[in-house]
Amino acid sequence: MKSTADVEKVVRLCEDNAPTLVPIITSSVSLQWNKLLLALSRSSPVCGLLHPSDISLELMKKIIETDVTSDVAALNQLQRECPVLFQLIHATKSTPHKLLSPVIEKS
Repeated sequence: MKSTADVEKVVRLCEDNAPTLVPIITSSVSLQWNKLLLALSRSSPVCGLLHPSDISLELMKKIIETDVTSDVAALNQLQRECPVLFQLIHATKSTPHKLLSPVIEKS
């Protein structure tokens, strides 16, 4: 996030649509997470962020099970399928395994 106004916007969206994210947003969360958290806090369905498909599901399983930070093919596919998640992995050089597990469990 670049400004206090951006943070306030994210907090308002979270309060309206995902109140459980408010403590995360207002804590000292790494700035790299903010784009993903902003996308998740929107009132639109998560399928707008990650389109449901066999390819997306297999990619999410791979991300949960392995470290894809050096897997060029997986990262290219992720950049096409879910740019916000790609940006997070690229910026943090790590994979958010715990964040993605519920996505796989519900599919």
